[in-house]
Amino acid sequence: MPYDRDPLVSVILPTFNRSSYLRQALDSVLNQTFEDFEVLVVDDGSTDNTARVVRAIDDPRVRYVYQQNAGRSAARNRGLENARGDLIAFLDDDDEYLPHKLACQVRYLENRPAIDLVASGTQVIDANGTPRTILRGWQDQPSLTLLRCLDACPLPPSTVLLRRRALDRLDYWFDVKMDLAEDTDLFIRMLLVGCRMAWLPRVVSARRLPTRRHNGQLDGSGYGRAYVRLLDKLFGRRDVPEQLLARRKRLYARYYLTGACHAYADHHVEVGQTYLLRALDLCPDLARGNVPMVVSHVAAFAGTVWITEPHAYIKFMFDHLPGEVSSLAQYRNMGLSAFHMGRLFKAHEAGGPLSLSDWLLGVYYAPRWLCNRGVWSILARGLADAIPWCRGYRQALGHTPTEDQDTADLCPR
Repeated sequence: MPYDRDPLVSVILPTFNRSSYLRQALDSVLNQTFEDFEVLVVDDGSTDNTARVVRAIDDPRVRYVYQQNAGRSAARNRGLENARGDLIAFLDDDDEYLPHKLACQVRYLENRPAIDLVASGTQVIDANGTPRTILRGWQDQPSLTLLRCLDACPLPPSTVLLRRRALDRLDYWFDVKMDLAEDTDLFIRMLLVGCRMAWLPRVVSARRLPTRRHNGQLDGSGYGRAYVRLLDKLFGRRDVPEQLLARRKRLYARYYLTGACHAYADHHVEVGQTYLLRALDLCPDLARGNVPMVVSHVAAFAGTVWITEPHAYIKFMFDHLPGEVSSLAQYRNMGLSAFHMGRLFKAHEAGGPLSLSDWLLGVYYAPRWLCNRGVWSILARGLADAIPWCRGYRQALGHTPTEDQDTADLCPR
């Protein structure tokens, strides 16, 4: 039976031929500790048993909308057209919410009326549901500003909750010409019109990594085209801030470089070489210095969820450089070292457990780290954490704070 009033939250769930995961996604919404919501399943022309899966659910909060296949952006827009809630959440058909997702984010926005969008973290899982890693975007991007989000947008759709009024400030919602980077495009345009975004540092969802066969983000050509289109749209506006115009070349170079990394990850060597040369043509300084920025970027990309064999990926990329920049091959070991040291420093800054193997491999591939006193200090902390009585002493002194304890009151466990 239909509601006699509008729900507070509308969850938009676009789907296309994913009935095998769809019931899990829907159950994760229906099992929320917060109950004042509707979930709009927008079927983007599926040819499997998607309709039967949805209609088997006897819950008035679930609404099924069918459309001819038009892409994920069009499906999300269709959901927004039919949404009745003042707050909007998104969920992909192969992802899941954790039980407290809506409760803690709704409470956060209710207590902070000036915030338009709240974002949180996500547990990355593989196709079988096995946990891989946790993405805590606030660690790399403490503030969600336009500049920071253009450098690297850390907002998977399943981690956000936003006010409908914020979307109403835009000329259009999701770009139907984009089915990759369309979420980043939306969030960037929201920031451009003055929307305020903030972190609630809790893990609220599970994000499933697609198999390589379905992994559009490992299609380097598609990734590059999508993000270059994003920048083309951005810099075609009349209201672009001066601080962005000053960084135009560097932003394009960064996106071409990331596109190259994606292409190499899928062994699309020619595409990767083309994007790498475009990046270096725009910003030649990326290939200069004791540790060129291109090396650091490759090492950082090797640590992302898209890469399952970081060593093999780094070696492959440095072994298949375009001839014009083949001299960068000398930095292959430096890239391997930067990968391990990057993980070590990140864990150290977060106060988490340290990997002694990362320390050893980082030093092995670049022995000059042995001259860095900070590296020895990290080793001492790692050894202390490995010894039970030392670890207990550090905890007693408060040196290993509980994750996200400042917001524990907002989220039921």
